[in-house]
Amino acid sequence: MSAIVIDNVTEKTVHYNYIGRNEPLPIQEVGDSIVYFDEIYDATGAVIGHTVGMVVATHVAPNGHLMTHYEEAIELPEGTLRSSGTIDRQEMLAGGAVRFPAVGTGGKFLGLTGVREWQLILPVSTMTVNLRISLG
Repeated sequence: MSAIVIDNVTEKTVHYNYIGRNEPLPIQEVGDSIVYFDEIYDATGAVIGHTVGMVVATHVAPNGHLMTHYEEAIELPEGTLRSSGTIDRQEMLAGGAVRFPAVGTGGKFLGLTGVREWQLILPVSTMTVNLRISLG
């Protein structure tokens, strides 16, 4: 089977529930967390999928940066997948690229592994990312 690549799409948080001591966003302290609901859009702006995820601030790295762990379930017309990983929150908020391992859980994606990559579109207030998924 050839590789499956989903590219030239964006993802935007349309709803979230926040738990933490420093409302409003962003997550600022260990233990703060968000459950989020995103829509995935094609290049024309049509909704083509959804993501449900949770992010938790897990610890402060030796460099003083807050580390956050993500767990995500993604639904697209071709199937479903999950991704998870831990990132440096300050680097992500500055526009750094995020790369999480991804595993297909249904449809054409079932059993495939790869990467879910995204990069925040600045300013942060857009709550939108450029998204790329590659499975093979």
